[in-house]
Amino acid sequence: MKISRIAASVAVLGALTLPVHAQTFLKMDTGSAGSSAHTIATALSNVANTHIEDLSIQITAGQPSTKASVKAANGKTDLFISSAAISYWMANGERMFKTLDGHKELHANLRGIFAFPVGAYQFVVFEDSGIKTLADLRGKDVFIGPKNSAANTFGKDVLEGAAGLIADEDYNAVALDWASMATAFQDRQVVNIMMPTSVPDARIGQIALTNKIRLLDIPDEALKHPKIAKQVSTPGRTLESIAPDAYGDAQTNDAAVNAVGIWVGISTAAHVDEEAIYQLTKAFWENTDDVYNTAEWTRAITRETAFKEMNIPLHPGAYRYYQEAGFDVPEAVIPQN
Repeated sequence: MKISRIAASVAVLGALTLPVHAQTFLKMDTGSAGSSAHTIATALSNVANTHIEDLSIQITAGQPSTKASVKAANGKTDLFISSAAISYWMANGERMFKTLDGHKELHANLRGIFAFPVGAYQFVVFEDSGIKTLADLRGKDVFIGPKNSAANTFGKDVLEGAAGLIADEDYNAVALDWASMATAFQDRQVVNIMMPTSVPDARIGQIALTNKIRLLDIPDEALKHPKIAKQVSTPGRTLESIAPDAYGDAQTNDAAVNAVGIWVGISTAAHVDEEAIYQLTKAFWENTDDVYNTAEWTRAITRETAFKEMNIPLHPGAYRYYQEAGFDVPEAVIPQN
């Protein structure tokens, strides 16, 4: 009986002294399901769950980058899809951040992990709608992104610069979120969708399986308009051309269309643990094949693009990995603390 009691005591003591691994949960805000942003967020989460012990990512979809940036800066989320344009506006208190108290201090909390090209802003209509140009959106119910989003600002500027159309005067800017956009378009509640996404985009491709579609062009002369020129020159924006057959035979364009490309990134904030971001960055770059298998467009994410258009400093954890792995890190994004 005495031996049994001793053995039991030893077993209990052993259980109490076994190493305990604390699980790290990182909260991530991203775009709606099916978007390029959601695709990369899901791929990152899968990499973390597969290759990092005791770290997992909880994704909240349908979050505009404007709101996600502020949440991260306030320590309310850990990872988010950043935008060089949004970061620029936040730092300078412009556009949707004009009334944000402490915008400079909040911006100073943001940190980068890596950047990548996410695609381009695409204006899509049904061919049978009779809409051929941006000017034809006059008097229509139009979707140009959720209210106060970067996309919404972009859409307003393009419609004004290319066609002289003013939101809620010359067209009805319908307030929808990213998640309900495609359904509203298919149900003909809006005449178009406009979103920043990969070319081709799976959701647009799905619509094109049963419908003829057209992408609306930004005319060459309109690119010189001050509002559009400013959009193109904003950090994280590039001038792109979308092929007339990007969506196959269902796309009715006769020629390539002008579009504005977008660079975004996976970003974080100063409050997030250095070791967690180090492990996440390391796992991502050492398992890029896992990411590339999720969507063809993700192959554009390379060592050469990792810091392009990035205008916030790297998180120290990410920078530590890049130093170890021999990445060529621009001085402008090297963390100062």
